[in-house]
Amino acid sequence: MADFELFGFRADCNGSSGVAESLDGIIAIDLQRANGDDIRVNPRRRTRRPRIDAGIASIAAAVIAAIASVLVAILSQSDDPSSSAATTSPSASSSMGLSGTGGYPLRGDSSDILLDVTYPDGSEVPRERTLNKQWELRNSGKVPWSHRFLAPVISATNDESCHPVDKRYDIPYTAPQQKVVVSAEVVTGSHPGRCHLTWKMIDKAGNYFFPGGKGVELDVIVK
Repeated sequence: MADFELFGFRADCNGSSGVAESLDGIIAIDLQRANGDDIRVNPRRRTRRPRIDAGIASIAAAVIAAIASVLVAILSQSDDPSSSAATTSPSASSSMGLSGTGGYPLRGDSSDILLDVTYPDGSEVPRERTLNKQWELRNSGKVPWSHRFLAPVISATNDESCHPVDKRYDIPYTAPQQKVVVSAEVVTGSHPGRCHLTWKMIDKAGNYFFPGGKGVELDVIVK
C-alpha cells in the first residue's frame, strides 16, 4: 500500500484503483471551481499561544515593583550608620537597664551585676545598725563611666525597718569591660521587719542611665 499528498489531500492508494479514486476527487473539485461553487477546505489547525490577561499582567508588575522598593529600602538602611542606632539595644544580660527615653540608655552602654559583696539577699541583720552594702558591677558596654552615681528609687518596705543614709553615692570612673565595687549605706530601724531598697545609676541631673533596668538591691531581714 502507498500513500501520497496532492494539493493538500492525502490518499492511501492500493494499486491503480486507489490512484483512480484520488484523481476522481481532484477532478470533482476542479469541476466545482469551474462552476463557481464555493470550495471550503479546512486548514490545518495552528497551535494557539496563550494570551496573558491584561489584569494579571498589571498585578504582576505591581508586585514586582513593591518587592523592588522593599529591597531598596533594606539596602539603604543597612548602609546608613544611624539606622543601626535605632535598632541596637543594650545587651540582654544587662541587669541595670534595658530601655529608656530622653537619650538614655546611651548607645553601647551596658552594665552587669556580678555579685553581692556584702549582705546577700535574705541575710539577717541587727536593728539600729549602719550597713555598708556593696555590689560588684562590670561595665559590659563600650561607654566609659564618668560622673555617675547610685540613687535610691524605692523606699523601704517598712519605713521603720531601714532607710538609706544619703541621696546618692559616687561611682568610681570605670572603663569599658572593667569591674568596679559600688556601695551605699543603710541604717536599720528599731523594729524587726524586711528591709528592701533599690538603687539606680544616675547622672548629675538625676536622670537614670538605665531607666528600664532592675537596679541594685538590698533585701535583708531586720531581727
